[in-house]
Amino acid sequence: MAKITTNETQESPESLETWKEREREYIVDLQRLQADFENYMKRGQKEKEESSNKAKYDLFLSFLPFFDNLERASKIIQQTPEKTQEGVQMILNQFTKILQEHNIKPIESIGQKSNPYLHDVIRKLESDEEEYIIVEETQKGYLIADKLLRPSRVIVSKGKTIQENN
Repeated sequence: MAKITTNETQESPESLETWKEREREYIVDLQRLQADFENYMKRGQKEKEESSNKAKYDLFLSFLPFFDNLERASKIIQQTPEKTQEGVQMILNQFTKILQEHNIKPIESIGQKSNPYLHDVIRKLESDEEEYIIVEETQKGYLIADKLLRPSRVIVSKGKTIQENN
C-alpha cells in the first residue's frame, strides 16, 4: 500500500482561495438569475393584465353604440310608441353586426339532431319528428371562432308515436 503524504492530501492555500472566489461568483450569478426570473414573472403578469384589459376595452367599446341605440329607443318609445318596432330592429341589426365582427355565430338548431356538445336539452315533446330532432329553441346558442360560447337550450322530439286502432 502506498503511503499518502500530507502534501498530497492538503490543498494549497492558493487553490482554496480560487475555490472560494469561484463560489462567490456562482452565488452572484445565481442571485442575478433569480432576480432576472422574478422580473420575467412580473413582466409576464403585467402583460397578461394588459392583454385582458385590452380585450375588455375592445369588447365594451363595441357595445357602446348598442347601448346608445338602446337609450334612443327608450326615448322614442316614450314619445312615439308606434316607432318601437323600428327602434328594436335597429338595435338587433347593430348587435348582429357586432357579433359578426367578433366572429360570433348563432348555432342553427331547429330541425337538426340534438348534439350534446352544442345543445342543452331541457325537455322532450311528442311530435311527428324522429327522436332527438330539435323542434323548439328556448335560448339561442353561439359559437366564437368555432368554439362553443353558449349552448342552445332546446326541446327535442320523443319520436314518432304509433297510434293503435282497436
